[in-house]
Amino acid sequence: MDLYRRISSTAPNDLDIEARAVALVFSIVKFSSSTPCDLRSLRRAREYVHAHFSEHLTLARVARAVGMHPVYLGQIFRQEFGETLGEYLNRIRVRAAAAMLANSDLPLSAVAVDLGFYDQSHFTRIFRQLTGATPGTFRSEYAPSKSAVPLQH
Repeated sequence: MDLYRRISSTAPNDLDIEARAVALVFSIVKFSSSTPCDLRSLRRAREYVHAHFSEHLTLARVARAVGMHPVYLGQIFRQEFGETLGEYLNRIRVRAAAAMLANSDLPLSAVAVDLGFYDQSHFTRIFRQLTGATPGTFRSEYAPSKSAVPLQH
């Protein structure tokens, strides 16, 4: 009621009040009908990225998989999660790379290709951006030592 009083005190006549009320109702209906669908599509987009992060993913491919226009998906993804779909994909890939580096002796180039990076240089640049260390440095500092000699009693 307070909102009605504020609108009616600033509106010059009843027709203006009615027009504002109709516009408000239409905006509420538009928002409420599109948001759940958009959120479901965003959830499906994130699930798709998690399932296919090691493949060559593009915004168009993810959008096609969830039935959205690529530009719209890019806009609402950034709006909802505060990062682009590409930034999200890189974070997932770097997280997987850190696990691989810590638990395997695969060459850095193999890790890069296995996780969908273009090449080792691209992998190194993105990994350093997100972790502050190169993949080689990360491996040497965080991987369990392979040369540790068991203690003899």
